[in-house]
Amino acid sequence: MDWPQIHPSQADVVRSPFLAPPELSAAVRAVASPLLVEPGETVFTAESPATGVYLVTAGTVRAYMLAEDGRELICRTLSAGSVLGLPAAMCSKTYQFTVEAVGSVSLSFVETAVLNEMLRGNTALCMLVVGMMSDELTEIHQTHEHMRNCTNTSCSLHGVCSQHLG
Repeated sequence: MDWPQIHPSQADVVRSPFLAPPELSAAVRAVASPLLVEPGETVFTAESPATGVYLVTAGTVRAYMLAEDGRELICRTLSAGSVLGLPAAMCSKTYQFTVEAVGSVSLSFVETAVLNEMLRGNTALCMLVVGMMSDELTEIHQTHEHMRNCTNTSCSLHGVCSQHLG
């Protein structure tokens, strides 16, 4: 299969570590399986083996962690264009968060092996993914630190804690 070739100078700067540049979105959609997730349905759970990545094509999902006391600590909400589970899938790890549909959500799912093959054939896309993974891992680390601090202080999380997370 021929993958779209992208010159690095054509790649948009990623504004969010979870938001796929248009070139990556198009490439993922070309090889992905479409999924429809109903409101309240779980896309994947924290600590489950990562089998691939999801691109949100329509709708909104929320990513959360469970606190030691069982509370759901919402880390962020993500909408169309967001990529879910990238570092976990690329590193054959487990997902960091539980992700659940807020309303009806359309997703595109790509198995890790298919994504890897696509990236082998396109250096520019591979570099976009490396940049996204770096940014996302930094965000995940900051979120984990924030959640740890919030469970030890009076910070209440009824959504994303606007005091500490952007």
